[in-house]
Amino acid sequence: MKRYRRFTIMLLIAIMLLQSIMGIRVYAALETITKSDDNSVKSTNTVDYDSIGKQIEDYVEKNKDATAGMSVSVFDDKKVLYTGSFGYSDMANKVSVDSSTVMDWGSVTKILTWVSVMQLEEQGKIDLESDIRNYLPENFLHNLKFEKPVTMLNLMNNDAGFEENFMGMFTNDETQIISLEEYLRNHQPAQIYEPGTVCAGTNWSTALAGYIVQRVSDKDYAQYVKENIFEPLGMKNAAISPDLSDNQKVKENRKQLKTYRSNLKEIKPNVTYINISPAGGCVSTIGDLTTFARELLNENTKLFKNPSTYKKLFTPSSYYDVSGVGRNYHGMWASTKYALRVVGRDGNTAGCSSNLLIDLDNRVGIVIQTNVSQESKYIKGLPDLLFMQYESNNANEAYRVFNPKTYQTGLLKILRLSSITTFKSKEFYTKVNVGGVEKIEQKGSDYLIVDTKDFLMDYVTLGLYIAVMAFGIISVFVGFVKNKILKKGKKTLAGWATGALVLTYVPVIIMEVLLRYQPNVANLWSAATFQAISGAIFVVTLGMAVMFVLGLVKLLKTPKMSLLKSRVAYLVLVELSIVIAVFNSIYWNWCMFWLK
Repeated sequence: MKRYRRFTIMLLIAIMLLQSIMGIRVYAALETITKSDDNSVKSTNTVDYDSIGKQIEDYVEKNKDATAGMSVSVFDDKKVLYTGSFGYSDMANKVSVDSSTVMDWGSVTKILTWVSVMQLEEQGKIDLESDIRNYLPENFLHNLKFEKPVTMLNLMNNDAGFEENFMGMFTNDETQIISLEEYLRNHQPAQIYEPGTVCAGTNWSTALAGYIVQRVSDKDYAQYVKENIFEPLGMKNAAISPDLSDNQKVKENRKQLKTYRSNLKEIKPNVTYINISPAGGCVSTIGDLTTFARELLNENTKLFKNPSTYKKLFTPSSYYDVSGVGRNYHGMWASTKYALRVVGRDGNTAGCSSNLLIDLDNRVGIVIQTNVSQESKYIKGLPDLLFMQYESNNANEAYRVFNPKTYQTGLLKILRLSSITTFKSKEFYTKVNVGGVEKIEQKGSDYLIVDTKDFLMDYVTLGLYIAVMAFGIISVFVGFVKNKILKKGKKTLAGWATGALVLTYVPVIIMEVLLRYQPNVANLWSAATFQAISGAIFVVTLGMAVMFVLGLVKLLKTPKMSLLKSRVAYLVLVELSIVIAVFNSIYWNWCMFWLK
């Protein structure tokens, strides 16, 4: 781990303490790479798939302890070349994964949304370059900061400018599921960047696109997908409504699936419902996922009436700036890992991981599902067997960067410090300067090149709070020894000082609990919980302000001769500690319960 990242993590921990390149076998032997007419990377390969099944099985055997259960399918535009299921859908009871096992698609679901958008664009009901407010109820969006309108292309390209927001997305209680419209109205993230300037996609943006599909089609989103994608393709083992009620068989099968963390510890409860299904709510067998993915290789697909729509879908909608290489294909990302036009995306939920990748030039693809959250051994490793990897000429260059796909306002604003890291990659990327801001462009997100001064206020503010914590621990301990053990302590304002210092700890204790369990917060806690926590910190912050005023009054009223200079200095430090604690509470948005 790099020096700056270590420093950031040390700061966060301080609060808590109060808290395959040359060696990989590939089957796509790259002969040439040229620039195609649409300015995307294009390759001509000699591909041998005869032994792909055996190689996958050998890979699984070598890594069999890496995951609980996994299914994989390799296909071309004519047939399925290989499909296999491995491991267990229930490890404790040794229930094997098979063709009937259903798993979550996660963000692979987003491709369904973008296909739906393109279907409606084909019908003239959506203009990809029009202001999305044309398709929404009047005054629906109250989070727009910039005059430049947000278009459907901005949503597709992840550059609408909205910050990340997981609040309220998930619930473990089926009765707590809310409608897509209600979620989008009540959980609008701040717009941080002007549309088209910074790529930092959010689930909320895709959910908004799904809501537009719902509005212009005059059908519930799940019903639209069922009628226009699932049924035409014969996908009888797929469901996408938040409660999976659009397919009872899938719903019951999903309840039987056990899910696991990367250490293979079972996740309980095993089902998490997503309120914004257009961004990640699909569940299906590997067979139905394969059926959908194969259709994306079919130029005469049943998904569109006009072949030009298919061609448009797989024409870049955004490019890597200085190279002119296609970056995003109307919602699907061009992989930066492979020296081919490989597009698609991966996905993760609270219990599953998935991946869908297709090679547009060689008309071959792969889909993978596992019942392990944030799994990488198969999700990232198996495609390496199929596609030739790219190695950047800039592989030795490193940059200190900020990943803008994070919280930048609200209760979890402090997590932006953990988004500062060192970028160094063998994958394809471009370094550009836009409006005086240097950034790294890679799949799915930009990385803003930063210097220490860019986050100096963050570090200084948090550092001072850490100093307050240290001062509080020492002073309370020393006061306890003097007053309770040695019986020599001066009791003038002692109770006020102790109470004030203890009060400065409360926001930190609350945030320590929140950050400690943050991996589960995004998946399991509601926005109401976040607002309640922030409201509690607001009350504590108000209490600290009152303590400051009381201390100031008492200091002014206490006869000067009754206080030693050292005692005066101590009480001034306590007052200063209160000010720093209050400032941190405001600066990090901890006490601003009105921010959603």
